[in-house]
Amino acid sequence: MWKQVFGTLTFCNRHKFLFLSIAIFLQIATFVGKELLQTLFRLTLVLVDLPNVDQYNIRYFFTSPRSLFMALLFAFLLAFFFYVEVFTLVQVILAAKEGARTSYRKILRTSLSRLRDFSYGNVLLFLLYILCTVSVAGFILSSSLTDSFRIPNFITEEVGKTVGGHIVLFLLFLFFMYLNMRLVYTVPLMGLKAQKFNKSVRESFAYTKKGEIRLFLTLFLYEFLLSLLAALLLYLAAFLFTRLDPEGKLGIFHFLFFLLFRFTRFFFAILSKIGFLSLLVNTLPVEGSEGENAFLAEEQKYSKATIFLLLALFVFHSTVALMDYMGREVNTDAKIIAHRGLVSAGVEKTNPLMSLDISLMEGIEETAPEWKTGVVIPVQFGDFATKLVDFYAIEDSSYNGYLMGEVQDMGKEFYVWTINEEDKILKYLQRPVDGIITDDPGEVLRLRKDMLEDRSYYGMYERMAG
Repeated sequence: MWKQVFGTLTFCNRHKFLFLSIAIFLQIATFVGKELLQTLFRLTLVLVDLPNVDQYNIRYFFTSPRSLFMALLFAFLLAFFFYVEVFTLVQVILAAKEGARTSYRKILRTSLSRLRDFSYGNVLLFLLYILCTVSVAGFILSSSLTDSFRIPNFITEEVGKTVGGHIVLFLLFLFFMYLNMRLVYTVPLMGLKAQKFNKSVRESFAYTKKGEIRLFLTLFLYEFLLSLLAALLLYLAAFLFTRLDPEGKLGIFHFLFFLLFRFTRFFFAILSKIGFLSLLVNTLPVEGSEGENAFLAEEQKYSKATIFLLLALFVFHSTVALMDYMGREVNTDAKIIAHRGLVSAGVEKTNPLMSLDISLMEGIEETAPEWKTGVVIPVQFGDFATKLVDFYAIEDSSYNGYLMGEVQDMGKEFYVWTINEEDKILKYLQRPVDGIITDDPGEVLRLRKDMLEDRSYYGMYERMAG
């Protein structure tokens, strides 16, 4: 186990610049994929004449013939970009081992050709596989396209209110962890072999009949050591910046530390995914697999290409980091709203007038426009269903910058709920929201005060590390 882990760490270190240069291709592919999928989804809403998909119209959306056809097209497009990511990651590992270069043209061509194997059953199996990886995102390998998908907190919070609910959630988590471990070889098998998706799933189950605990411990150990190394490097960086700027007053140093932090986390995220897959490829009992060298062109030094891609990656991340850094001002105007009241202060509830019932709120707004009304949105994909209310209270998992911009254009207010975790509080204190609904307003106020007063690099490190 230790030999495999340290061997993988050495392998990643030896080829780190190659893997970073590949990251720019993957970022472009992921960006294009997400934009196309979002555009296709919005086109689907137009075709079925819906402003969005929420808890009220989801049944109609999935029973309309037009939306079903578009959903199938959506699944094919998702599968294509999923294949691009899979084939790129697996084949760059093989390229590094054999000293060859990776042909992106062949990766795109092969990704497209694999869609021919998608029968109706394979599409459903693929979507179920994606849903399984979303349920334990962060623990098992998943696609970059689905990194932002997660189960809304209000669902798990409601289920977990009782002891029985906690037990059910824990058992479900163990079940999906087990299922993901049995499916863990699906991705490398897809990259190594020219075979249908369902065959890769069956073979993954066959290969994990025995030894899944040892495999899990090996993968966990690798991720733990990599995370520990990243944390130590960033903490050392905070120490050095503190020595250079003890009082934290130099803005340029703050930006450089912010850039270094972002780039380091990105670098280790790439090594995490590459190393994870490398461990899986090395433990697969597959030799001379069909299509194993399909993406490997003739041996060639790629130093010039690597340098160019690394420079492009650095410029891209520096630009994005600069824009994010300039927009990191603490939102001192956001209202802090107690979700269930604040008993210590004698307050039962501080929520404005709002409801899940859109028609009810529209009726109140029409009857008594002087009242401040809003709609509560647990889950939403798409635009807002009404513009006749004063504010929108949206659940954290449905928040995005597009909706924030739409609300600002309408001159309405935008609240997010229920924000209790420290990393989410810090996130929304740096977003232009009008209100943060929380169960602990005192903690939100404390963190906002710390962000305004604490200019130390250790403080920056703790806040960005989440």
